[in-house]
Amino acid sequence: MVIFLYILEKNSVKLFLWRALRDYLPTKVRLHERDIDIPSICAWYKKEMENLWHTFMNYTENQKCWRHVSLDILINYLSVQALGFKDLCFSMLKSCDSKMREMFTMVLWSLWKNKNNTLWNNETMNHTQILSRARKVLVDWQLAKGLNKELPLSVVHNKIHISIF
Repeated sequence: MVIFLYILEKNSVKLFLWRALRDYLPTKVRLHERDIDIPSICAWYKKEMENLWHTFMNYTENQKCWRHVSLDILINYLSVQALGFKDLCFSMLKSCDSKMREMFTMVLWSLWKNKNNTLWNNETMNHTQILSRARKVLVDWQLAKGLNKELPLSVVHNKIHISIF
């Protein structure tokens, strides 16, 4: 499990990824398995089980996110061979360079944040906003750690342009 330790030092994102890869995130399926009395069916689609695969890959806005950062083709290719979400993640992390791993991880994290904000605060973001948050957190972390010596033009103007991704 060493591979994800090199993705980011941002502890909240590392903890998220660790929990996701161990299937510890509280999806409806996982909560149901722990004898919490809730239906394991997705509240939005009403026909699929809400597991990690469904949460990160099946929603329309999530698919737009993967398409917008040009990871959709690789995800689709690797998902044919993947045995599940964990297997897909490890395949993605092994087959991508460091920038792509960071992007993949930050988009996953931002998608999870969006799911929780929708569920608990009734605040839903579109794919542009989800990706903007992912990029902002990544750039802020890089600047704080001194990893990004050049300020991207979008940060100088206090805007995040998705085209940077």
